Amino acid sequence: MLVSRGLPLLLALLSLAYLPVHSFLPALTATRTPPSSLAATSPSASRDLRLLLSRAPLEKKQALLSELMALRQSRSEDPEPFNSFVDGFLEELDAQPSPPSLVMSLPLRLPSYRVNLEKLRLLLRLSSPDVVADPVQRRNNLAQTLANLRSSPSVSKLYREARRGGRATSMSAMLARTPEGLESPRYRVVAERGSYEVREYEGYACVSTEERGPRAFGTLAGYIFGRNEEARALAMTTPVLMRAPSSPGPAMSFVLPSSLWNSTALPADAPTPLGGADVTPALVPPRTVAALWFGGLAGPAEVKARKRQLAGLLEGEGGLEVAGGEGMVVASYNDPFTSPWKRRNEILQEVRVIGDGVL
Repeated sequence: MLVSRGLPLLLALLSLAYLPVHSFLPALTATRTPPSSLAATSPSASRDLRLLLSRAPLEKKQALLSELMALRQSRSEDPEPFNSFVDGFLEELDAQPSPPSLVMSLPLRLPSYRVNLEKLRLLLRLSSPDVVADPVQRRNNLAQTLANLRSSPSVSKLYREARRGGRATSMSAMLARTPEGLESPRYRVVAERGSYEVREYEGYACVSTEERGPRAFGTLAGYIFGRNEEARALAMTTPVLMRAPSSPGPAMSFVLPSSLWNSTALPADAPTPLGGADVTPALVPPRTVAALWFGGLAGPAEVKARKRQLAGLLEGEGGLEVAGGEGMVVASYNDPFTSPWKRRNEILQEVRVIGDGVL
């Protein structure tokens, strides 16, 4: 009995021998490096990452987190400061060895820098499976994950939340992730197929642009917030709709408020875009759509895999055929600062019911 009780403690003590002493020293007294040189030197990136992953009070981390978010928001104008900033953290993450698997399996919460780094790696993999393959997505994933430390005391707690969120893959769980108070196109579900469903959408209105990436988001957000001829602001809605470069149709669209959905004079009823702005309001007619949902970050590799999954499911569905000329559309319901494990994403494909169909 004494052996069985003492074994966990013995294993813990043995495992600690594998961890360097310096990994137990919290970075509570680290001095801030000026922003211009923060990512230029590896020691400062290492020190700042230690601080962020430690259990130091939020006020000690706030300046660093605020700087990270400011650089992320301005990357559409100049991405280099953000890239350099985050790449310093990524180099540190890649350079440090993983702790022994025995250490990670222990129920004890060890105050170890290497353990926290490993939990951060696991957290990034949970958030985005294609994180290693896509450098841009990897930077964004790390920045968003670190930003969540503003509301969580530790990376361990974030990891536990992500594991719980990753198991919530039902449509009812996805609906719970939809932001409250924002309008979205109305639909009714006419068939449920496990991992996807068939919906009948009512008509709605949207505003679109041919621009791509953060610039496209900024263009449409500016229009919604009043950057138009009438300086008229509109209510935010969800989701944001995105199409691949090879697909016909606009690259990105925002849904307009429901007061414009039944307009017979669009785009005249909508605010007038500024001269030269790549912004076009338009009505979207009623349609039948197959919708496959997924969480996490909608990175290129993940989207490609989900599109391939939906295409395969539709090929085996005898009552439906692909319709429309726009191809598949990615629908993202949450703002860019939402934790990946709390996001609702969908792949939408317009379909046509054939024969007796699913109805």
